[in-house]
Amino acid sequence: MAHCAWRFGLIRLLALLGLALGAAACQPQTAPAPTTAVTEIPPAPGVTLAAPAGAAGLGDPLYPALGNGGYDVQHYTIDLTVDVARNMLDGVTTITAHAMQPLSAFNLDFSGLTITRVTVNGQSADYRRQGSETTITPPQPLAAGARLTVTVAYRGEPQPIRDPGVPFVPLGWQRFEQGIAVVSEPSGAMNWFPSNNHPADKATFTFRVQVPKPYQVAANGVLADTQDAGSSTTFVWQMTDPMATYLATVHIGRYEVVTATGPGGVTLRHYFPLGTPDTVKARFARIPQMMQFMTERFG
Repeated sequence: MAHCAWRFGLIRLLALLGLALGAAACQPQTAPAPTTAVTEIPPAPGVTLAAPAGAAGLGDPLYPALGNGGYDVQHYTIDLTVDVARNMLDGVTTITAHAMQPLSAFNLDFSGLTITRVTVNGQSADYRRQGSETTITPPQPLAAGARLTVTVAYRGEPQPIRDPGVPFVPLGWQRFEQGIAVVSEPSGAMNWFPSNNHPADKATFTFRVQVPKPYQVAANGVLADTQDAGSSTTFVWQMTDPMATYLATVHIGRYEVVTATGPGGVTLRHYFPLGTPDTVKARFARIPQMMQFMTERFG
C-alpha cells in the first residue's frame, strides 16, 4: 500500500482537476418555472398523510444522483469474506442511522453486486434496484428521529465504476497483480458496499475482512483485532473519526509490515508489498517529519 501512496495522492489531485473541467458537462438541467401557482390543501381532520420516501439524491451540482435524503448515517459495519484469487466477495453491510423525516422508503447507493437479503430493524424488507439506486421499503413507516438499523447481504465480483468526471481512472474496489486495492473518490464506494454515498453524510466505520493466508488486510483507522481461523485470517479495523464514504478503503496483499512512531506518539504502520527495495522503504522514514510539518501549519 505504501508504494501506492504517491500515486493515490496524484489520482486525488487529478480527480479534483477532472471534476472542475467536467463541471459544465455534469451540471443538471434546470427545470422550467411553473406557469401556475400551486396551493397545498391541508388534510381533513383525523386524516394522516402517508410518510414520504427519502430523496434518491442530494442534488449535488456535479453529482445530483449521489447520496440520499431522509436519513443520517452514524456507523457502517462492513463484513467481507474475500476470495482474492477470483476477486469475489461475500459481504454484509450493517448501517445504523437516524431518520431525519418520516419515511415510507429510503435509498442506498449500491452498484453491481447481487443482493441476497435486506432487513430493517431486524425485519425482512422489500427493495427495488434501478441502476446504482436501491430503494428499500421498511415493514412499517419510520417516524422522524427514529433509529434504524439496515442490513444488506450481497455477493459477487465488484465491477470498477467508470465516472465521467474522472474518465482517466476506474474507481472503487479493483483487482491488481499483487492483490486488491480500493480508491473511490468521488463515487466509487458504491461498487463494494451500500451507503449514503456523498461526503455530506460522514460516519464512523468498522471493517471485518476475512482473507486466505498469507494475505493481509490494511484499512482505515486502527487495527483492533486479528482472528486466526487456520487457513484464513480476519482483520478488524476501527475508524472512530467520521469520514466520507469515498475515503473508506481496503487493501489486500502480501505485505511486510513496518511500524514507526509519529508526532504525539501516534503509531504508523507501513504495508510494503513483499520485495519492495530497501531504498524505497527508507524514504518513508521521513513521514513523521512530514506529519509534524503539516501539523504545525494545519493542526
